[in-house]
Amino acid sequence: MSIHFGNWEWGGLSLALSGYKVNFLVRPHKNKRTDRLFNHIREKKRIKVIPLTGLKEGIKVLKRNEILAILADENLEQTMKTKLFSQ
Repeated sequence: MSIHFGNWEWGGLSLALSGYKVNFLVRPHKNKRTDRLFNHIREKKRIKVIPLTGLKEGIKVLKRNEILAILADENLEQTMKTKLFSQ
């Protein structure tokens, strides 16, 4: 597990090209053409794309000891703030 840092598209590509099985659990882009383009590029580079609704598949990926990146940034204006580690 890691925080979001850097560019996960490049990170996933680097891991896939190094021989790791990489899976992206993704929220679709609002623009369907952009979504198809991104997913086509990912799959062409041996990154399996799993829709955000496929959480069960994501768990199977982890049980197979494969890499799972969750690509689902949130709109911070619509989230609730809470304490983490009492801070």
